[in-house]
Amino acid sequence: MGASPPALKPTRVADAVPTADDLASLPSVAADPARVYDFRGWRIEYLAAGVDGPGASAKPAIVCVHGFGANCRQWRRNVPAFAAAGYRVYAVDLLGFGLSDKPPPGTLDGAGEAVAYSFPYWSAQLRGFLADVVAPAGADVTPIPRPAANGTCGDEADGPSPAPVLAVGNSIGCIALLQAMVDDPAAATGLVAISPSLRMLHVRKRGVLADIFAPLAMRALAVGPVGASFLASLAEPTALRRVLSKAYAVGPAIDEELIRILLDPAASPGALAVFLAFTSYDTGPLAEDLLPQLSVPTRLVWGEQDNFEPYRLCSPLAEYDTVRAGGGLVVLEGVGHCAHDEAPAAVNDVVLAFAERVLGGKGGGVLAPEDAPPVSPSLP
Repeated sequence: MGASPPALKPTRVADAVPTADDLASLPSVAADPARVYDFRGWRIEYLAAGVDGPGASAKPAIVCVHGFGANCRQWRRNVPAFAAAGYRVYAVDLLGFGLSDKPPPGTLDGAGEAVAYSFPYWSAQLRGFLADVVAPAGADVTPIPRPAANGTCGDEADGPSPAPVLAVGNSIGCIALLQAMVDDPAAATGLVAISPSLRMLHVRKRGVLADIFAPLAMRALAVGPVGASFLASLAEPTALRRVLSKAYAVGPAIDEELIRILLDPAASPGALAVFLAFTSYDTGPLAEDLLPQLSVPTRLVWGEQDNFEPYRLCSPLAEYDTVRAGGGLVVLEGVGHCAHDEAPAAVNDVVLAFAERVLGGKGGGVLAPEDAPPVSPSLP
């Protein structure tokens, strides 16, 4: 048995933190009108850019998925940059978030399946969105050859070619995308995972004390008045800023626009049921279950000051083959859990360099780590 390959050294970005003026200078789509996708009878909102006009159908796509409590508009300063670089860009709500529908758990959808705020159900939603919205709009995109097991591309590769799509997720959005890409290996040709949820309260992860107290806390929140009171406290600007100050290490990013993005959904009908359903969801897949099954490269991005998914715990994820093939881990100094919104220019650079590689014919598919080019000419 051969020796394990040496650990990849993380790429550190020391100058990622923007000023308030830096952020204000970037275009934002936060106020743009949403488009609507019908998923089994449920109304799903999404933002799109670069999808109309001559030549749009020949552009590869970047699809962005938010984390818990957020929505498609949190990608406000990423969507314009990706579109300006020549991609079709989509930022989509997960069912239950933003101003998208929030049906009670267990409600039968249009396919006769019970709604569940879980990664398998969100996988079905994302695969539907990719098939029904993203793929038809890119009918003229050149297919990307699927890599064979040895990392080459060509006729000897097994299975359908991956779609010319780069998936980009944050937190639970990463896990939903991973599940979708495992369920359909041709769904996308690469993934940028920004602080993927480590799910530390999962039944397979929590320690003895957490195994006692976590279910008690979940049951306490499930009591209507308790959970409603907690969620109502988050639907108030001052309290929301306090919570965001734990998630965001970059203070200027917590602006009035962000507060507006998050406040209205928290007060919308059905938000409490979604909140209670997901906070009590302590089973299902972990990133560690899904990454070994992924057949396309993954670029891992982490804010070093992430309080929700601590950076010190992320190193095992960087050693999976799919992440090594994607070039390993990018660490953003001074940045928290929502790096795409806290340090959008830095994240945009990483995503676009990776997109050029996997969507631009420069090495899609799983490569040996030594063959993986740098993620950006400006990064070591």
